[in-house]
Amino acid sequence: MGEGVKTKYDDFYKDNDWKNISFITQKKTSVFLNISKVITKKEYNSVLDAGCGKGIYTFILNNSGYKAKGFDFSEIAIEQAKKRYKNIDYRKLDGFVLDYNEKFDLIFANGFSPFNTTDFIKSTKLIEYWKDFLNDNGTVLIVTRSNFTQESPSGWIFLNEQQLSEIYNKDNFNKEIVYLYSKFWIFISLFPKSRLIVNFVSYISRNIFAKNFKIPVSVLIILTKK
Repeated sequence: MGEGVKTKYDDFYKDNDWKNISFITQKKTSVFLNISKVITKKEYNSVLDAGCGKGIYTFILNNSGYKAKGFDFSEIAIEQAKKRYKNIDYRKLDGFVLDYNEKFDLIFANGFSPFNTTDFIKSTKLIEYWKDFLNDNGTVLIVTRSNFTQESPSGWIFLNEQQLSEIYNKDNFNKEIVYLYSKFWIFISLFPKSRLIVNFVSYISRNIFAKNFKIPVSVLIILTKK
């Protein structure tokens, strides 16, 4: 990762603080993992939080019963994560240079900057590298946002559907994409094991809110190691 990008994120974490973890943030994190478990038909125990920032999602995952560790390339973010959540393993690492001597059931990449790109060769190489840190049939869960317009508010690119499909395009993982309009998390919470509800919510989120109304929705790219 270039020094300019590192400086940008260090400055971002200096200027932004998240002291309170909202109920909605906790529920949405749980919903993201529930959707992934419905799609893969697997339970997760060990989780690696990629691009963990100041450690909020890693903390939520641990409080939800997962054994979660986190990494980020921002030194400032990791310093603050370690101060705030003292009993969690946080490391300053580049996503391409991991130093874990273990494998994980799930790598959780929520808003991870290397997937905010149209350099699909690089994103595919990153996932191929992560494969060696996954248990058999392990999962990479990428969470991004889009309304398919290719606009980039605040520097985040709203990839179109073709581009989203190219984030990973090799055969070493099974791949599914689920779309989630922000208000629909409650349906997943009420029916956490229903594939029918996941499919319905994804269809409406994609075709009505993202395509027709151009409202950004969460995009879950679920990759299961073959």
